[in-house]
Amino acid sequence: MTAIWKPIHPTLELYEYQGLPGNREVIKSCQPILLLHSTLASHRSWDIMADQLWRSGINPLYALDMPDVQLGLPVSATFEHLTQTIHYLLEQRYPHAESLVLIGHGAGGVVGYRYWQMFEDEARLSYLILLATPHDNTVFSALREQSVRSNVGGDASLRTTASPPVDFSKIRALQGQTSTVLINIMGNQVGPDFDAAIRGDLETEVEAITQSPGPTFDGLVRGLHLPEAVNLIVPLPPPLDHKDMNKDGRIVDTILTYLQGSYYQVKLKLVGIRLHSDNDTNGSSGPVAFEINGNRMPPDSVFQGVTDRLYLFEEHVPPICTLSYPLEDISCTITLHLKDLSDTYGRRRRMYVRLHIPLRETDSSTHTMQDSDGSDFLWRIVCQRMPVALKDPTVPEKHRQLSRGI
Repeated sequence: MTAIWKPIHPTLELYEYQGLPGNREVIKSCQPILLLHSTLASHRSWDIMADQLWRSGINPLYALDMPDVQLGLPVSATFEHLTQTIHYLLEQRYPHAESLVLIGHGAGGVVGYRYWQMFEDEARLSYLILLATPHDNTVFSALREQSVRSNVGGDASLRTTASPPVDFSKIRALQGQTSTVLINIMGNQVGPDFDAAIRGDLETEVEAITQSPGPTFDGLVRGLHLPEAVNLIVPLPPPLDHKDMNKDGRIVDTILTYLQGSYYQVKLKLVGIRLHSDNDTNGSSGPVAFEINGNRMPPDSVFQGVTDRLYLFEEHVPPICTLSYPLEDISCTITLHLKDLSDTYGRRRRMYVRLHIPLRETDSSTHTMQDSDGSDFLWRIVCQRMPVALKDPTVPEKHRQLSRGI
């Protein structure tokens, strides 16, 4: 007897994985897992990873064939296909499950990510795990600015308890809050140029890198880091590249640790900016960008505005950066570096801050700071434990014992 994919729906091209009965560990309690294949592939592209998950005691496992993705066509019709599939799994096969885990590889990750953007919490995803997904931009390109006059009547919800300037701006997001945890796993071939390229240090040399001999670049650079996702890089030894990521055992081990809720999720959110500059000549200040722990975040966005105007970011705006830390950690350190991208070379603004954050089940803290030009920045750090989508009956849940301190 060999492992098989069994079709389970008359119209949806949905398959359930059934591995060898005696070839697995203790069966674990897990939310349904749905796998989305990449371009020119099918549910069979998940054979290796499905077997690895099955051997680890994971069940149920499903894979969906998406005809448009298989043919490399636009994926607009695929969203309805995916919506029907998730509704079928959660309403008919698992009516007691509140959500499921969605794992997408390549173009399948694009489908999953845009589906989540469209439906947010109504998507009913506890985890969205993206493998080698070629993102072309982040959600920050979709932010909307709304100018508000504080001395004129209007929507009271737009007023602040502080005394704002005569006019200020609210920065709004197209999407709302979400409880879905995003894990963005990237694969690069080992080489000296990759890390510099994703930081933007070699933007003018990307074409040269891709054409250079040797396994130094896998073709996924722009928008690779998602600010609302935990971003992980898994080096792939040659001749492997990003198309092989759903066949790597290390990826399965990583996925399992996150599904067990073994990490804190720490989000760095921008609350307000007031940009000031002594070199202002045209009424605007900036542009500036931020590096978080050495990575440009968001990778495709800069902040520039009217000098001394207050810009307030509403709660629904995604975080600038999302990080993860094991439950065993008591605290973390976040390094925040402001990058001045203006053409004024005589005197560039500077800001370099290290934030020491305690890690707790649910915590939130605010931090104010100024750069060398006197610009004001207000940040909120949100810490939450990731949800448990996978329970191992043989392993008791860990409860961290904190020291009393001094």
